[in-house]
Amino acid sequence: MDFQVFNLTLDERFALMELFPHQGNFATLGLIEGLKRELLPDEKDFKELDIVEIGEGGLKWNVAKDKGRDFEIGPILLGLIYKALNDAEKGDKLNVKYYTLFKKIAIPRREAEEAERKKGKK
Repeated sequence: MDFQVFNLTLDERFALMELFPHQGNFATLGLIEGLKRELLPDEKDFKELDIVEIGEGGLKWNVAKDKGRDFEIGPILLGLIYKALNDAEKGDKLNVKYYTLFKKIAIPRREAEEAERKKGKK
């Protein structure tokens, strides 16, 4: 599997950061940390989405302006994301926060895997 590009809204970016495991090997945790840094809102996001800080550590933004940004995610991190989303869904713990991530990431991968299985049976 190659790197894939996903268009993610700020809500989805925050949800994705929460989804990653907090434990793992050194290399994997380094990959997670790198992607988390990319997913955080930058100055461009603050300007374009009218982001303002509220309270202690909270952010508010203009959701109507959030058309998402493209992020390239590699196969190792995609595997972790896919596993976390599937585990949540199988355990009936998939919540609204992860719903759009599930639709963008898990469902297409399931469909691709199913197509490969069918192709292999022919």
